Amino acid sequence: MTALRPGVNLGLMSWFACCALLLYLIGVISPVGAQESIVKTGASIRIRPVGDERFHAGQLERVTGDSVFLERCPDCNRLAYGRTDVANLDVYQPYNRGNRTLTGIGLGGLLGIGLGFLSAATCHGGDKCDASVVAIPFGGIAGMLIGGIVGYATAYKWHPVIPTGGH
Repeated sequence: MTALRPGVNLGLMSWFACCALLLYLIGVISPVGAQESIVKTGASIRIRPVGDERFHAGQLERVTGDSVFLERCPDCNRLAYGRTDVANLDVYQPYNRGNRTLTGIGLGGLLGIGLGFLSAATCHGGDKCDASVVAIPFGGIAGMLIGGIVGYATAYKWHPVIPTGGH
């Protein structure tokens, strides 16, 4: 196998790059992230009452055939709204969480491998170069972890539920 310098193996780097690419491709085509759009008790919701331009956020207590009841809502005038009194209802829920997490893992891994490669390739000798052997795999693993966390954390969005009335 070809090596950049003693201890930096291109075969190992290629293996990590292929693994990261495979994880990225799985994330792009996977249906894992499909989410249900049903509003459930305890969900974080925001409503816009008829005649009001502002949204009010709170926790959903329950929905009946003709009313929406909030468990708590710090900036609302009341906790119960008739469906005809609500112009818009949005729910805060994950969207394609699985795909976003896997995409974050893949992109973070590729970026980490690239940064690890640059770190190993720019080492010009000395005691500090002993650590360059692990720079590529460590960069890949750290990038995958950070990318996965960022992908998971950014999956939550406000999703409109069908307008309930008022228009």
